[in-house]
Amino acid sequence: MLRRIAALTLIAAGVSSCSASDDETENTSAKSGDIRTNEVWKDGTMLAGVVRIFEGATVEIEPGAKIGCTEAALIQVGGTLRVKSTAKHATISCSRWRGIQVAQNGHLDVDGLDIENAEYGIETTKGAGAVDVTDSSIVAAVHPFTVGPESKLSLTRVKASATTRLLEGESSVSEIRGTLVAKFLEYEANTNEGIMLKDGGEADIEDSTLKASNGLDLVSSYGGKSLKLRYSTLRGAHCGPHMQGIGSFEIDHVTSEENIYGITIYAASDEGPHTVKDSNFAGAAAWLDLQGDHGPITFENVFTTGQETILNTNPPSIKKASAKIEGAGPRASQ
Repeated sequence: MLRRIAALTLIAAGVSSCSASDDETENTSAKSGDIRTNEVWKDGTMLAGVVRIFEGATVEIEPGAKIGCTEAALIQVGGTLRVKSTAKHATISCSRWRGIQVAQNGHLDVDGLDIENAEYGIETTKGAGAVDVTDSSIVAAVHPFTVGPESKLSLTRVKASATTRLLEGESSVSEIRGTLVAKFLEYEANTNEGIMLKDGGEADIEDSTLKASNGLDLVSSYGGKSLKLRYSTLRGAHCGPHMQGIGSFEIDHVTSEENIYGITIYAASDEGPHTVKDSNFAGAAAWLDLQGDHGPITFENVFTTGQETILNTNPPSIKKASAKIEGAGPRASQ
């Protein structure tokens, strides 16, 4: 598997230049090396290696442009990568490539881009600037998105999916160590993990659909700071939400069904708050599996199907609804 190169602060001082000339801006020759001035990538542009967009430079992908790549292709963004192609999406695709990495002070302003077959669809590193992706897709990726510490990724009306062609030793997951804000996200994990909070990561996910085909956990926390999961559905996995160490969580108007466990909580912090309300849970093994030490957890107006497993000396307060909660799922996109 290709190794990720270290995240770089893309500054001009002390770095030799391979900047594209004006002629290269207008043609479709293969691209690699450093970009220090503004340019436009047109239909037929080929990415042949590491392309570094330096701070102060903007690369714009033309509407509808099909960008090719080689396996070594990696776009490192320390300046700005911009796509405004809502009506006719631009595409970056080849059989496999390394993806897009937003470095310190880098900006991603994307509306209408389809990213296909990347190792890392979009990766933000520490100190990245605004990274906003709208009306786009990140499909067949090993890691559809990865959010590094002290960075933020915003996804709106994005379709993401994990590849079904993992190499030996690879595993697919979207790890969050910074902040993820997702609205109207459609995430297909296939047989893999979904979105995982780690090391103080935060996520605010609403009006989204997360699904798998005999997958692992769709939203999980292993030392995350906080999770807000609202107006969403989770289906086809081992667990819908799986909390194994988290500072606080709020689950509101969520339907988690057709999973082995509707929701699993293996220890949550003493601080909280931890609330689950106006939601539906079903599981082939149990709608709730709660174990370990945790602070107070409140279940308010939840409709459940199946058994529950509570192995704890501090059982939660559970107020159940008599009928399935209507509206516990994505609302219409605006």
